[in-house]
Amino acid sequence: MFAVGYLLTILISLAIFLCVRSSLSMKVFIVATLFMIFSFIIIPKLDSKVDALQYFSSLDAIRTARINHGLTEAWRVINTNPTDTSNSINSVMSFSATPVMALVMLGMSYFPDIVLLSVVCFIDYFFALKIIQLVVDKNKLSISYYCFGFVIFCCIFAYSIAVSGIRNNMVGTVFAYFTLKYLENERAFFSWSTISLLLIIILLSLVHPYTLLLGLLLLLVIVFWKYKPILRVIDGLMLFQSFFQRAIIMLLIPLAGIPFFSSIILKSNQYLGKNATILISSTANLFRDIGRLLIFGLLLIITLWIKQQFIDQRYIEFITIFFCFACGAFFDQLLFERCMLVSLPIILPLIIVLPAEFSSELESNKSISLKTVAIYLMIIILCLYAGFCLVDNLRAGTSYYELFTFVGKY
Repeated sequence: MFAVGYLLTILISLAIFLCVRSSLSMKVFIVATLFMIFSFIIIPKLDSKVDALQYFSSLDAIRTARINHGLTEAWRVINTNPTDTSNSINSVMSFSATPVMALVMLGMSYFPDIVLLSVVCFIDYFFALKIIQLVVDKNKLSISYYCFGFVIFCCIFAYSIAVSGIRNNMVGTVFAYFTLKYLENERAFFSWSTISLLLIIILLSLVHPYTLLLGLLLLLVIVFWKYKPILRVIDGLMLFQSFFQRAIIMLLIPLAGIPFFSSIILKSNQYLGKNATILISSTANLFRDIGRLLIFGLLLIITLWIKQQFIDQRYIEFITIFFCFACGAFFDQLLFERCMLVSLPIILPLIIVLPAEFSSELESNKSISLKTVAIYLMIIILCLYAGFCLVDNLRAGTSYYELFTFVGKY
């Protein structure tokens, strides 16, 4: 049912983009709503290992506390570290370090648990589609380019991991959208646009601290993007960041009294280094992440080689520093997995303009050049990879029930 529903949603969405006479912004909203409706049709199985079940358990506890004892008790439950973590699925999560997410959880407690997944699904798809729209509108590309980017995204997007994981992919996609929107225009560093972006990053960091890392990488690009030798040195340091990450964490020790930073320190002990206690969910997922790193890395190398003009160079510098960091995080399994999860929305602009780059190279060269062949081969490799990912993602849908067979639980 998951595979049929997901494919049908993609096909209906394509029909909307190609046939419906409306603004692209309206069609993006409609399609994102379709995928949100799709999330209502399926829910995670109780025996599946997805984060959503832990969120559901937390919502049940928050809802019970709110109904029986009021908002004050519900807020205490949200911000109290669990005393029993023997069963991670049934334990109540603490959001004391991320107050924005705590408010979201409190608000979601007024609705059935499945609504949380639907909201996450809408945000993931809406902002990913807005990223595609930014690129298409800026370069005045036809709707066929939009549909190419949309189909590739839907194939590669790991629905069962991203939507069920709730926060990681969501903040990464929103961050990528606002970063691209900011960098695609000439902005003075000290401007209202910069302040707005900073506030968005802070809010996202208070949903998931991982956003702070993305924000710091972006800041390095904004400050040094005119000084290419310095950026190359920074890229090199990112490749070897595992050797000095502990020194960086030590700088946060004086801030350990603040819940946000104490959470980062705690998670660094759990996620980083050879003594990490929380590892990637399976060896298969590790190989999937390695495959994504190789494919996206090849795409980035070709983009840097041909020096395309469709995407702002500052954004390409951000992608470069991010991928250097991801490579450096390879031996920190969970950090590497999270980097690869958000890599799709971050690198999505480069995927969208591949056909445009191919057409541009054909027009600018009387004969077929080496760059033209490289872009053509990259398109083929990307399409083959997208097809493989689609099959794998549809298979992963077995972690879900259909709503109409299991509606009583939620």
